[in-house]
Amino acid sequence: MQEVLDAHNSLREEVSVPPLVWSEDLAKEAQKWAKKVAKMNEEEAWVLEHSGSGFGENIAGGYITGDTPAQRVKLGWGEEEKVNFDTNTRKCLPGTTCGHYTQIVWRNTTKVGCGMAVNPNGKYILVCNYDPPGNFNNEPAY
Repeated sequence: MQEVLDAHNSLREEVSVPPLVWSEDLAKEAQKWAKKVAKMNEEEAWVLEHSGSGFGENIAGGYITGDTPAQRVKLGWGEEEKVNFDTNTRKCLPGTTCGHYTQIVWRNTTKVGCGMAVNPNGKYILVCNYDPPGNFNNEPAY
């Protein structure tokens, strides 16, 4: 999971936010939830449910033949959502979503832990938990 941590910190470095540190406790919680969600996704439809753990949480799914988890963080949660982020207000542009990205670059977040599970159909679920959580009260990300 070092590559996943590096992908997070690469995005944070772009906006001069201090790097995250890896948390095994957050990773254990993320791993438990990833296993549960992977089991929910043994059919064709995607079900990406949040755990309600109280941590900040990003969740994504893919196929093991596609993006790696680190690419999902950098490209899916980062580059694809960054275009919806206003660097002046440090918030999502009106009418858009960029919550995965803002959680990654949230200044007050200091720790991350991620887990991944793969189901028999070759779908992987990536869950990353963040502490302290971000995306509060329409506040700027940093």
